[in-house]
Amino acid sequence: MTITRRRRIKGITGDRPRKPPEARNLPYFSLHPCLSASSPFAFAALSAERYVAGVKSTVDILGKALEDLAGRGLLIGGLALQQYAVVRQTLDVDCLICDADRDKIVEAFKTEGFAVTAETESFVRLHHESVYMMDLDLLLVDAETLSEMLRESLPVTIGSRDLRVPCLAHVIALKLHAVRNDPKRELRDLSDIVELLRANPDAVTSEELERLSGKYGPDGAVDKIRTQL
Repeated sequence: MTITRRRRIKGITGDRPRKPPEARNLPYFSLHPCLSASSPFAFAALSAERYVAGVKSTVDILGKALEDLAGRGLLIGGLALQQYAVVRQTLDVDCLICDADRDKIVEAFKTEGFAVTAETESFVRLHHESVYMMDLDLLLVDAETLSEMLRESLPVTIGSRDLRVPCLAHVIALKLHAVRNDPKRELRDLSDIVELLRANPDAVTSEELERLSGKYGPDGAVDKIRTQL
């Protein structure tokens, strides 16, 4: 993985549009008649079957689309963290693909009723009107970067679909890069890195963490991470 001096991973920028409030948590509270957005236990009490069904529906569409592309894509974000024993609330599915495959993935989701609601040079968000469907966020990279990450990726199965997630070092690199491009993400993403390292203590050496932080992260990131371990 290489980053240019413009602070981007060959095709990835940090300019990911924020979800509007109406596209975040609120629709999911309607899944249960006894819940409201003000309930502190709302997510814990959500119907598990319906919530998982929503995840699987979007993942199933994504899995089929990637299968048609010979697997040229990686599951990232909250669902990828779960494969490394870190559970974080997530209301969307994140996928890293080659920029040349953008139109094919978008068309596959449009066929299923999704629409593009946000887009930059390196990012696309697809949204479905149904509350049972999670949004899809696509991060676009060049073919060389994706090929390098695919070589070191790991297979995972979600529902009936076989997908792949980046190796732990690449997951950490993506999070460090996100913080460098958007300092407001520091608290969440550095905390995720800490939890990843705690859950997988032998997967990344101290030297590798320092190298990743120096290459992809903001100044002082490695020290902030180490103080929490």
